[in-house]
Amino acid sequence: AFETLCDNGLRAMNIKEYRLAASYLAKAVELEPENEKARSFLAEAYLNGNEMEKALPLLQEIAQQHPDNIKLQLSIAQSAAHLDEWNIMLQASLNAESMEPGNPTAKYLKGLAFHGMKDEEKAVGAFTETIELEPSYSPAYIMRSRALTAQEKFDEAEADIDAVLGRTDGVSANVVKFRSKS
Repeated sequence: AFETLCDNGLRAMNIKEYRLAASYLAKAVELEPENEKARSFLAEAYLNGNEMEKALPLLQEIAQQHPDNIKLQLSIAQSAAHLDEWNIMLQASLNAESMEPGNPTAKYLKGLAFHGMKDEEKAVGAFTETIELEPSYSPAYIMRSRALTAQEKFDEAEADIDAVLGRTDGVSANVVKFRSKS
């Protein structure tokens, strides 16, 4: 029964039927709660099915057994973001960053956590670190622009949007729209 449930769960995941996959895999985990593969696949089904409230505690359990797994820490941070669990997100991103200090995703997620906590200064710092590591990381520019806007640093925020848009004339698309309506 366990193998059949797992096989059906994986087949459902292959055709992107994540809720169906989760139902099969949850039953498999009930039968063999210590089976790491089944639990990992269940967490993946929850993540892909956007069931973050179920994914997060399962990922945290798995991470206790594998504290040095950066992918788990990044998944925890991402699922925590969907649930506005900023402290959990920050801790997971810091854990990932400590495992791989040059990981731009870890730094970006750290910035998102700070932004969610309304600590815009630290958010700007984390997004800047992300951009320094990977200059083409557009979401970091966008989020840094948001954090700068929250600090009322509008010229710097506009420069980040210009960077994303590839503009060099100093006039962002939003400013052009605004000015054309006047």
